[in-house]
Amino acid sequence: MTQQPYQPPQPPVPPAPVAKKPNPLTSKPVIGIAALIVGLILGTVVGGGSGKTATSVAGAAPTVTVTATETATYEATDGSTDDGTDGSSTGSISKGDFAIKLKITAKQCFGSAGCNVTTKATVSYVGSGSVSDLPSSITITYKIKGAEDPYTATIEMEDGEYSPDIANIGTKRSSDKLTAVITDVESS
Repeated sequence: MTQQPYQPPQPPVPPAPVAKKPNPLTSKPVIGIAALIVGLILGTVVGGGSGKTATSVAGAAPTVTVTATETATYEATDGSTDDGTDGSSTGSISKGDFAIKLKITAKQCFGSAGCNVTTKATVSYVGSGSVSDLPSSITITYKIKGAEDPYTATIEMEDGEYSPDIANIGTKRSSDKLTAVITDVESS
């Protein structure tokens, strides 16, 4: 008989690790997509197309108020006397020939931190002539008073037609009233 060389005992083989099933709600792609969706929604609601940014107080619980029918109409004046000869008009039209209407389409308030307000500005011709007598291209500049930051925009009217201006505005307090004022009218 031949003798086998001595072999020391081998340590036991550890069991193969059991694969942990990933939670589909905490996977990186799902979290990334959810963050993207939330960011887009907040960017649309808060930032809109106005280029303004909203600020809020950390930890403040928001109180949401949505108003879809609040309407205010403001004549085309900015507090000065307007006889159409102050240099803010071109040709035969002036800012007094137009009225602007500011409709509040959404309002989200944050307690004492103010509100985010979405507005829709529309203009109407209130001059003495006919709309068909207007120049083919008119630029109406207006500003919104009562906003936390100054807001000025233009509405381009072509052949009597235009698209209303939608703006996302921040206010310092929920009681602040927004007003629209036509500041200039130009035709070409």
